[in-house]
Amino acid sequence: MSNSTSTSLNHTENIAVSAILAIVGIFGLLSNITAIICVRQNPVLRNGFGLLCFSHSMANLGVMLVFLLWVTPMTLLQSDLSMQLVGKVFGQINIMFWDVCVYSHLLISINRIVALTSPHRASDLFDVRRTLCLVALVWFMGFCHVIPYFWNDHCYIQYDATQWVFIFADTPCGFVISTYTDNYTSSAVLIVILVLDFTTLIKLRISNNVLTTGQMGSVSLHVYKKRRHTEIRFFMQTLYQNALFFYEMSNFYYVSLMFTNQWAVFMTSTFPWEVCHALDGFIVALFHFHFSFIGITPKAQATTVNEFRRDRQTSEAKGISPRSHISSKSSPTRIVGKF
Repeated sequence: MSNSTSTSLNHTENIAVSAILAIVGIFGLLSNITAIICVRQNPVLRNGFGLLCFSHSMANLGVMLVFLLWVTPMTLLQSDLSMQLVGKVFGQINIMFWDVCVYSHLLISINRIVALTSPHRASDLFDVRRTLCLVALVWFMGFCHVIPYFWNDHCYIQYDATQWVFIFADTPCGFVISTYTDNYTSSAVLIVILVLDFTTLIKLRISNNVLTTGQMGSVSLHVYKKRRHTEIRFFMQTLYQNALFFYEMSNFYYVSLMFTNQWAVFMTSTFPWEVCHALDGFIVALFHFHFSFIGITPKAQATTVNEFRRDRQTSEAKGISPRSHISSKSSPTRIVGKF
């Protein structure tokens, strides 16, 4: 193969990789922005779980911006700038957002197991004030992880545009931050998350037995079922997100080491890193999106509203107050007098 043919092939491959990164990056940017809007607009998420999802989506958005505004153009242009100081800074920022996501996954799993094992205490343990403190702690820990990266001559991670992968410094400090503060720490958190999620699944199974044996009154059972349905929905969201986390971790740290082909390494290291955070936002949006968030009222809901308005107009035409009309049907008559 001649040098001109090889150069042309490499250029085509760089364009293909850049296109993949750009498509996933744009999708991830939009999905996480949508997730943030959903969390902010959904009244069901105005609690500790919603705050955790909001913080997690913000960290995902940060990762998407790094990939879209830095990794993609560096791959397309094959610029040496990616290996200079600014490349190390972007690598440091990306690692911080990554670590925030890692600890956010852990907090969300803890939130789910508390909500299912101690539902009466969950609102107190994860109230807004405490959750805000936990979110601040998560971001602080993410920042602490990248403090060594300020010594950028020996401790850094940067994107190699020619190989399409992130690389750590080939120094003793680079070995420590890649092996201990990144790989081992993230793996330990992942193991804890898997244990928590498995325990939560067992708790759900026990709850099923309680429901089937009918050990509650009719009113309390109805309330319990309604709350349990919401908690299960939140937990399913958490399971999907943690599955993505497992996919990213296993590929980046272990599966990618099995290959030497550049495309195979890219598809098991850089690509999983980006696509995981892109799909993470999509999962949140998928579970919590409502058309009313963008000003579109579903047909069924619009019909119900119109029927209510017609009933109200009819009642007013007959000289009946809507409030008194409702009260007369729903409230028993009270007789006041001497007995």
